[in-house]
Parts: sequence; C-alpha cells; structure tokens
Amino acid sequence: MGDAVSTLVTVMQELQTIKDCVFQQTVTRAREMYFTDRKAYAWAKKSLPAVTFSASFGEARQSQYLIAYSHLIVIDIDGMDEEELLGMKALIFSDPFTIAIWISPSGRGLKFLVEVTSGADNHRDAYGQVVAYFRKYADKIDFSGSDITRLCFTSSDKDLLLKEDYKVFEVQAQTIKDLKVLRLKRSDRTLLFGTYGRNKFGDREQVTRVIEYLTKHELSITGTYESWFKVALAISNTFTIDVGMEFFLALCRLDQELHDEERSMALLEYCYLNRRVNQVGLGTLLYFAKRQGFIVKK
Repeated sequence: MGDAVSTLVTVMQELQTIKDCVFQQTVTRAREMYFTDRKAYAWAKKSLPAVTFSASFGEARQSQYLIAYSHLIVIDIDGMDEEELLGMKALIFSDPFTIAIWISPSGRGLKFLVEVTSGADNHRDAYGQVVAYFRKYADKIDFSGSDITRLCFTSSDKDLLLKEDYKVFEVQAQTIKDLKVLRLKRSDRTLLFGTYGRNKFGDREQVTRVIEYLTKHELSITGTYESWFKVALAISNTFTIDVGMEFFLALCRLDQELHDEERSMALLEYCYLNRRVNQVGLGTLLYFAKRQGFIVKK
C-alpha cells in the first residue's frame, strides 16, 4: 500500500492510525477550512499521508508497477451534515459487506472498505458493482475510486468501526468482459445501424474537436467507471455503431495504460443493444469535456 515515496504499511496499520487520531491536528485544521476556504482545505488535505488501499506498487504508482492486489475497494460518500453522517455511518456498517468505515478528512463524508472476489484486471468492474449495490443506502457515492492507483488521504476518527467477520462481495460473471454473449443473442440491427436522429454532421464535428483537444492536452473523460459508462451511452445515442466505435475507442485510448480495448468495445456494444433514446446524449459527453476545459462551439 502506498506509492514509491511512501512507507509500506498494512491495511490494519492504516486503520489503527486513523482510529488513534495520529494526525488529529492536521485533520482538524483541514476540517476548519472545509467550509471557509476550499482551496486552503485542498492544500491542507494534501499535507496528510495517503495510501492506496487496493494495491501496492513498486517504483511508481502506476498499474504496470503493481506488486500485489489487496482485493479491497474503498468507497466515498460525501456532502452530508453531521446528523446524517452519523446515521449513515451506522447504516453502512450494518451491511455484511462493510469491513471498516470512518469519517473522511473533510468531516462531512465517509470512507469504507469492501473486499471483492475478483482480481486486479477486473478492478473497475468490481468497483462499479460495489457502488451499484451500496447506492441503495446513498446516492452521493463518489465514482472516482474506480482507479486502482487511487490515493486515499488518511483521516482522524476515534470512532472508526471495524468488523472481525464480514462477507466478501461476489463480483458477478456477467460483467463487461462477458457482454459479448448477450450480443450474440440479439439481432436488432436498428439499434446498431439505424441512422434516425444520429450521425449528424455537427455532432461529428463536436466530438472530433473534443478528441483533438483532449489529445493535445493529454487529458481524458473516461478515467472513472461513471464517466466511461456514461460516455459510452452518449455515443450510442448519438452515432451508429460504425461511427461511434471509432469515436469511443479514440476517447478511451487517452487513458493510456488503463485502457482495455476489448472491455471498451464490449461496453459500447452493450450500450447500443440496450440503449434508451433521449436518456443520455451528446450533452453528457460535452459536460465531461467541459470539466476538462473544453469550450463548446456554438
């Protein structure tokens, strides 16, 4: 756990650090800034030690330097008031899949751990399934944790809750890699190649500009499970599959070593075969692009 400049610590050591409030002073200062100066809060939080719960890495915190996978998923729930926070903490901990739960550095969120059956190659899929399961408790779950290299800043919570006995979350086989089986069972070519309302020149131009912008600035809009899935949905409702596949893979390849061509192709095909018109469109793709600084051409 941790990156190249961090000391290797166990999960239990990190949880004990949080429970013992080792960094109480820094965390308290960060929490005071949370409501008054978000920029100062961000800097204060970055002064805290951070770990990677999902894996340990060698010379760099990159997937190609992965040493060991822990099978742990860390989930964030943010934006709660104090009363809601404590109630949600007890509720999430009561779930049999929750290993440990604690208050985040902001003082207005929770972090909790879940162990999964799948390996490192399926981390994104596992994360998505765990998030989908726990959304029955809260809709404020942060999707950014789908990256196996993600850092988690330490916190301070003397009331951290930890189970000795818990259930391991079974990642279902019917995930992105298995969606080709579903594809073979359906033959509705209209879903794939029907041009009504799709392949508009202006839409092609916008997506081409997005790809050029992201490539130039070495940015991505498919780096999390949420954005990856929603961009695929947007593509499937905007272009036919022959055009959409080219655009989608060009966007996914910007994730570089995190990109899996086969999984991305299977995801897009799944979105085409199960698409719901007018639910997610090009506006969603442009929303993610604008968050990266892209300016939409009127």
